[in-house]
Amino acid sequence: MAAAVLIDYAVLGHVGQISSIEEMIRHDNAAPTGPHGALVGLPSLSELVPLGLSEAEISALTEFLSSL
Repeated sequence: MAAAVLIDYAVLGHVGQISSIEEMIRHDNAAPTGPHGALVGLPSLSELVPLGLSEAEISALTEFLSSL
């Protein structure tokens, strides 16, 4: 059900800045640092860890999640 909700809304991310499942996977795969550090006095902070997915894995995961 969660995937269906994501597909129906097509707005992902904490503030709706991501518009597709593939873009969300690529975002999590890259694990960019974010502005969260301002809350604790650091220039940047991220709780994400790069997933290390290959292009083939990104494609397969996107296809799988889109099929749900």
